[in-house]
Amino acid sequence: KSPSPEVLAKGMEATLDYMRRLKTAEDTGCLDLSDMGLTYLPSEVMRFYKTFGVECTGLTSLILDGNDLKWLPVYLRTMTTLTDLSLRNCKFTRLPYFLGDLQNLKTVWLEGNDITAPPNDIVRRGVQAMLQYMRAVDTSWWTKELDIAGQRFDVVPLEVCSVDSLTSLRMHNQMFRTVPEQIKNLTSLTHLNLQHCALVELPDTISGLYSLRELIVNNNRLLTLPAGIGACTALTELRAHENVLEELPKEIGNLTHMVDLRLFNNNLLELPNEVGYMRYLPAFRISINQLPKLTEGIAGLESVADLLIADNFLEELPKEIGMLTSITRLRATNNRLVKLPDELSQLHNMTELAVSDNRLKSLPALGYLTALRNLQVANNPLASPPDEIVRKGTFAMVGYLKLLQDAEGAPMETILRGPAAVEAFHGLIGKGAADGHMSLRSRLLVQLPFQVLEHPELTSLDIEGNMIEHLPSDFGTLTALTKLHMSYNQILSVPESIKRMRLLTVLELKYNRLTEFPPSICSLRLETLELDCNDIQEIPACAGTLHTLTFLSISNNHVRVVEEAGAAGLTGLVTLRLQQNELMVLPDTFGLLTNLKYLDLSFNHLVALPAGIAHMTRMRELKLSYNDLDAKSLPVESMAGLEELHLTANRLTGIPHTFAHLKELRAFFIGSNLFPVDAHQQFLKSHELCQKWLKVNLDTWAATQMKADSKKTGRRGLPR
Repeated sequence: KSPSPEVLAKGMEATLDYMRRLKTAEDTGCLDLSDMGLTYLPSEVMRFYKTFGVECTGLTSLILDGNDLKWLPVYLRTMTTLTDLSLRNCKFTRLPYFLGDLQNLKTVWLEGNDITAPPNDIVRRGVQAMLQYMRAVDTSWWTKELDIAGQRFDVVPLEVCSVDSLTSLRMHNQMFRTVPEQIKNLTSLTHLNLQHCALVELPDTISGLYSLRELIVNNNRLLTLPAGIGACTALTELRAHENVLEELPKEIGNLTHMVDLRLFNNNLLELPNEVGYMRYLPAFRISINQLPKLTEGIAGLESVADLLIADNFLEELPKEIGMLTSITRLRATNNRLVKLPDELSQLHNMTELAVSDNRLKSLPALGYLTALRNLQVANNPLASPPDEIVRKGTFAMVGYLKLLQDAEGAPMETILRGPAAVEAFHGLIGKGAADGHMSLRSRLLVQLPFQVLEHPELTSLDIEGNMIEHLPSDFGTLTALTKLHMSYNQILSVPESIKRMRLLTVLELKYNRLTEFPPSICSLRLETLELDCNDIQEIPACAGTLHTLTFLSISNNHVRVVEEAGAAGLTGLVTLRLQQNELMVLPDTFGLLTNLKYLDLSFNHLVALPAGIAHMTRMRELKLSYNDLDAKSLPVESMAGLEELHLTANRLTGIPHTFAHLKELRAFFIGSNLFPVDAHQQFLKSHELCQKWLKVNLDTWAATQMKADSKKTGRRGLPR
């Protein structure tokens, strides 16, 4: 068997020469088999690595020049001490990619071969670049991921399209202008990154990528997207911004699971109506295009919170925009708008409206958009509101528009003199004081009128939506007050005199500038206290004296500390909202709040809950989303009456089996945790668990469903 038959057939002299070369290699580590007419590598070469294939015995150089070799045996993969490999003037067209495992290889000679793989773009960059590429392609067969970004290919290597097990392919930062049609072979692909290339088109065969979820093609030269993209119905993310797109195929409407669509900075001239089919899209980004109008189909974008349409040629917005009630931010700056639709007044969740640099002469009725905090109208020829109001900022403009709505025909010169002039015009001064209720809501007030304190008989006072920073020191003279509404102002502190309001039960101070929990209110017998959207950093010990409090809301602050005494005394609480703060830990006394039925601790940094929370047996709704909680820190199995549980985006690795005791649970949110499955399967998993509970607790479910039907609550009775 040795020498090989091919060598023996060449005669005695060639055989002896061959054996001398093998012997020399044992001493020098250099095996020279050049010009021997070989068509395959003889098996004797195997002596240069151990039989169990761990490492080479010492071969550092292998010279195979001038043979008829077309392939190399796979056992060369184990000769890891090779530093030099010479394959000159052979018949190779494709190198074996396992050579990438020879990480000590320093030189490879390939002259005289017609090599097509690896591509010439890689070969001419040197041995290390070539081996790195070959290693990446070779290992991608079992890792299912291939990253060859930044290789500056002029053409996509075809062998990439043959690795049909790929789930992730990153080929960004290249020079190629097209993608081969063979891309359709990658049917398992879920992530494809082609950004920052020179692409002018995508093949229609992309329709074969039916598993694709993320397609990233931004910063190219694409004029359009292929109709075949409509077949990629699993797509949830499409980044096609910063191209030269002029149109979109109507098939884009098939991408109904889209949650991230980026089309800004293109040359789009129109949008197909079918974009409205993307009902789960949270943001619609089409700024910096050439759109003269928006399609009426946008009415279907029911989940859109951010509508970014700046830097286009828009002359009007469709009235259907009023149907997008989830919008919180609308940016339409630098267009050609001459009028805004009245339907904008229906967007009650909108916090930002930017329409600067347009041709607007007036604004619609936005006065009752109480959530609006940022209104940008610069560089418009506005007559209403006038410039002196615009200069005062968002609160002044919204207040003016509210005043305009309430003026009911008052002449403009009267309106410009302020709220008092308008009230005088309508004979409204003092109205309401006789029956104990006074409302000065949204009157552009910067301070409380002294006339208010002349009515100590008032039982209810509403001064929401003004610009008041300081309350008068003798504010406490209104001793008959039971309800005090002061949200949406600029209030910095609450005066000590408020202690005299012994009958006060409802106090609302949302959306102000408080930096601490007002100590002056701790002696009151409040039942409802709202302090949302301030700058409060702790709940002090004095808060524990509010024994009568049943409703407390301090969301959207910077609360980091809840004092033990502060929690211990709030035993009457039924509802507590502490979401969107900076809490990392809760005191043990938190477990004393056994009357709680509603607790929201979402969007904090909690890693554990106090053990005493297990005593909150009256709990009905518990919201703990967006924290760092694991299953061990959730002692909720004793909450037998729990109906709604939110655990989205925590550190759960599974659904705790103890949740099976929650027989009344009908709404259950557990997505974006550490499950070893995708989000869709996580939803199915929680849904299947709910179905299991339905079977086990059929009687309970039937009673709940009957109650839900009687109230006509629709889907609220269904497990989610």
